[in-house]
Amino acid sequence: MNIEKHNILILDGGHKKTLAIVRTLGRTGKYVLDVAALNRRAISFFSRYTDAKITLPDPRKNASAYQSAIINRLRTKKYLTVIPSDYLSFQLCAEIKSEIELYSHICISEPDLLRNAGNKQWVYERAKSLNIPVPESEFLSKLEDLETLDENIKYVLKSAEESGDSYLQYPENIHETKSLASQFLEANNDKTLIAQRKIIGDGYGFFAFYKEGSCINHFIHHRIREYPPSGGASTTAEGIYDKEVERLGKKILNNLNWNGVAMVEFKRDNQRQEYQLLEINAKFWGSLDLAIASGVDFPLMWVDDAKGNAIPKIERYSTRRFQWILNGELFHIFARPLSIGRVLKDLLTSENDIILRDIKPNVFQLINIPMHYLKKWFR
Repeated sequence: MNIEKHNILILDGGHKKTLAIVRTLGRTGKYVLDVAALNRRAISFFSRYTDAKITLPDPRKNASAYQSAIINRLRTKKYLTVIPSDYLSFQLCAEIKSEIELYSHICISEPDLLRNAGNKQWVYERAKSLNIPVPESEFLSKLEDLETLDENIKYVLKSAEESGDSYLQYPENIHETKSLASQFLEANNDKTLIAQRKIIGDGYGFFAFYKEGSCINHFIHHRIREYPPSGGASTTAEGIYDKEVERLGKKILNNLNWNGVAMVEFKRDNQRQEYQLLEINAKFWGSLDLAIASGVDFPLMWVDDAKGNAIPKIERYSTRRFQWILNGELFHIFARPLSIGRVLKDLLTSENDIILRDIKPNVFQLINIPMHYLKKWFR
């Protein structure tokens, strides 16, 4: 007996986290997955689980055209739910949430809250009001602000607001800090730059699915390796249990009356022996594969919510390691050749994102490795 499958519209097909969504929903065999991206080279377009490939206008160039294209798609085909994965799509979908809900389902916070959550200065003020530790930070919006920098502090420079082109630099001294900051401010007179005290310690993430201010399920991960090695996306991470990360993550998301998914990022300050909040990722996150492999399937929670089903409470999850090989560990090894032994050792016991039953996206990643370095060298 044939059972009619639900249609699902998945946005941001060019991201590896979107591929994780496509693969976990595709493996169930219960859904027709239409994937939207900005061009035909999106990694999720190569997945065997993608049923329709949709190209949308670039939201960075024309946000209203992007939003209109989504609504037009919903008018022409019935979808159980719409799943964005990146911050800009979350923000733009939140702005048209009432229109989306005329045709489909979306579990997302209000646009003002998403906008604030993407602003580190706003997040730090809210965190401090809740007695959640945050790094010492100077917010630079004009060249005169550089005089506030302390020559005895080693800084990290980063974008104050979430964007598709996030800025991140690790200057070696105060002179390089001021030079890089000056270049940024002169080129971006409408943006704010953060000069943040560099924290020595490991990164941790609190992943959660919230429904109208209540935490339904959560997962915690610990970063083992990153690319760039100085600080970037996870190339290997592991699931852990940590009551303090859980407490702090829930404390801020509860206070915000969150709705949908989020990841609160922390770093454990080795010197002060405390977790410090770095940012809120008001979107799906790059290490989503790890949570799914550990039994905390956030995309399936999203779909259960769309169906009106009760989402099963997960009391215990697996604490396993996960590696992102071609677009992660290989780059890490090229940057830190001495790490190859640890990478190979983890291959023996960890799960990874090379899926033989869905190998075409991985082949696409392999082919694009030279392009990564060409862009890096000629930037």
